[in-house]
Amino acid sequence: AAAGDSKQLPEAQFNELLKLRGEVGVLRKQVNEFKKSEQDRAQNERDAKQQMATAKSEITLALAKAQFKSNEIKSVNNIKQIGLTFHLFAGDHQDQFPTNINEVDLSYFQSTNLMEFAQDQVEFVNAHISNLKTYPQAILMREGTARQDTDGKWRRIYCLADGSVHTATSDDGNFDAWEKQNTYLPPTN
Repeated sequence: AAAGDSKQLPEAQFNELLKLRGEVGVLRKQVNEFKKSEQDRAQNERDAKQQMATAKSEITLALAKAQFKSNEIKSVNNIKQIGLTFHLFAGDHQDQFPTNINEVDLSYFQSTNLMEFAQDQVEFVNAHISNLKTYPQAILMREGTARQDTDGKWRRIYCLADGSVHTATSDDGNFDAWEKQNTYLPPTN
């Protein structure tokens, strides 16, 4: 019945109308609650997916960092062993380091893998110096190629003539400043 309608509904119909209006109100409230719960469920689902993606990304990054660190440790150990091999060689050759890897007999290396690493991954820096032992802070060798870590920094491993091994870092992959500051570069012959 329209408001202001001069006709009155019989009491039974009026009560039925009020009852129906009440039921409509309850149904509207239930629909709104259902919509709200669906929105909440959808938001929770989006949040869960985002959390899973974040966790997956963090795990992937952690694995990449662990793999990088593992490779770096292997390279450091290999370069230390190659430095020791060169010192053994020099001890048998009037304190003269080899000028290239081919001068070193396989018997000086602990394994063919180490010799292959030296051939493939190592760059000999001051091979032209006849007696590097007189220049303990001279670079004996370094990794042939710098590696970029997961944080964007560049890293390179060095072995000095005194047998020490150092890992240098650089923002741009250029290690000239590090080499100048941390080592002694003997004059060329």
